[in-house]
Amino acid sequence: MKKSLFSFVVPLAAVFAFAVTVFIPAPASAQTTPICPAGYTCTPINPQPMNCPAGYICTPTSLPAQTYCHTFNTNLGIGSSGDEVAALVKVLGMDGEALGVGGYYNQFNENVASAVSSFQEKYSSDILTPVGLTYGTGYVGASTRAKLNQLYGCVTTSNQSSHVISYLQAAAEDKNIMHAGEQTWIYGSGLSSAQYIMINGQSVPMLHSSDTSVSFYAPSSLQNGTASIYVGDQTLWTSNSITVQTVANAANSSCASGQTWNGTACVTTQPSITVLSPNGGQVFNSGGTLTVNWSANNIPAADYYLFVYLKTKPDQILGGTVSNTYIPLMFRIRNGTMLTSSYTTNITSPDTKGGGVSPGAYYIEVDAADENGNVYASGTSNGTITITPPTPVSAVSPSITSITPTSGVAGGKVQVTLYGTGFIQGTQVSFTGPVGPSATNTQVPASSISADGTSLTVAMPTTLTPGTYNVRVINTNGMSARAVFTVTQSPSTQTSSIMDALRAYCNSGGQYCDSSWR
Repeated sequence: MKKSLFSFVVPLAAVFAFAVTVFIPAPASAQTTPICPAGYTCTPINPQPMNCPAGYICTPTSLPAQTYCHTFNTNLGIGSSGDEVAALVKVLGMDGEALGVGGYYNQFNENVASAVSSFQEKYSSDILTPVGLTYGTGYVGASTRAKLNQLYGCVTTSNQSSHVISYLQAAAEDKNIMHAGEQTWIYGSGLSSAQYIMINGQSVPMLHSSDTSVSFYAPSSLQNGTASIYVGDQTLWTSNSITVQTVANAANSSCASGQTWNGTACVTTQPSITVLSPNGGQVFNSGGTLTVNWSANNIPAADYYLFVYLKTKPDQILGGTVSNTYIPLMFRIRNGTMLTSSYTTNITSPDTKGGGVSPGAYYIEVDAADENGNVYASGTSNGTITITPPTPVSAVSPSITSITPTSGVAGGKVQVTLYGTGFIQGTQVSFTGPVGPSATNTQVPASSISADGTSLTVAMPTTLTPGTYNVRVINTNGMSARAVFTVTQSPSTQTSSIMDALRAYCNSGGQYCDSSWR
């Protein structure tokens, strides 16, 4: 493992918060006390916990320890509570783990976590070693539950026979002969839900699974002899075990590190991720999009978390020297297969909350990590890509998308707002009309322009006569397409024409005329 994800991605740390589960022994000399809930007794432990009399702890006693069983199907950690935690405490106690001061029979706290860590380290070859860990985490995940269920699970006829192995075979080989380093298939039934392959007690990553087969690479360390093989899921080791012949590979020593002999050539068998594109030298503009493509090989079928980062190194941020930084672009969980081999994201500028990407040079890294944040496989681009600042508004040709209002009265004081892009300081607005052979052009400066260059206001020229006008925005980057604006006749002009007609009527002898109309 080259690093822990928690060492550099604070926002994602909560996803892998470690929790631990602990159980309390129930000695035969239990003393009943009304402080424990119904169905529980206080049993002696040392040191003294809370809630029980001196020297006692509350532990479940509804079933005798020698007959008690429980199948664990739920991951548990600090903060968990209820019957699953109570069952965990019960079986941990049966296994000899002790709970320290402050433990509660159905609450998963630090004391329970400590006991879970002890349990994990006791059975490290089954729980920790298969996932590359040395020390207990205190979190009850898939491998811990598998061991708990193996020891204390409620075995039924159905789950004893859910996985059946018929035989093993590698390409062009006889049945039940396994060569070191070769891709090998197990054939049988009920194998689609299998999650582990065990060879002589060693967990081997699965490459794929179906109801009738699972495949894997045989360990390169195999020697001539025999091996016992079985498969299982996260609940119980349930398949039958078969014994096969093993053949050591004399050519292993000539293969490079991370490769094994497949019978004809050295092949890579270690989990790997390769960044395909962009792989260095490309330039991307802030405000645009970035698509990352990669390939992943031999990632085990168990749950893994997938990350895509922009990664910096000292002196690679434009404008100064900074510490190495990881900027997460994507986080996803996968089940059985990689969710995707491509991811597209918008490149946003830095914001006040710490988000966004600063202009600079970045490597691209894609990681697969386990539930504890330990990197299982990682791939990095060969070179850096460059993120440039956003394209300035001043470099965009002007365009109009809408105008409001769309009309104004001749001679009036009308503020017109134009919406679009590319509006910069010094922009002029042109009114050409009335539309026709005698149209004239009037240009006036914009009264105000928004900071992002997407809107401006302008005063309609009072000299415009009634008619239809083409409105355009003009600046140093060009001229926009037209928008239509209509200048209507002034109401006062209409009123004056009516009065003139009334006066002419009254002066010619019309009836019912007011003296003011003459």
